[in-house]
Amino acid sequence: MRAILVASGNDAACAVAEFIAGSEEAFIELMNAKAKALNMTDTEFQSVHGLPPSSGQKEDLTSAQDLALLAGSS
Repeated sequence: MRAILVASGNDAACAVAEFIAGSEEAFIELMNAKAKALNMTDTEFQSVHGLPPSSGQKEDLTSAQDLALLAGSS
């Protein structure tokens, strides 16, 4: 977790996502379901790591208000 949060270990984020949900895609679905449950109406996750998208991929979208909702959730 430290590698993900402090060192920005994007490969660690992928490994954790695969461990929890079986694949990055399945984890992204979980992330988007949680965002919807928290009423994060301006958020749509496309990746588990938040890096700029590769060619042909969509970027992650969010807003400051949605991030505040996420930060205040438990």
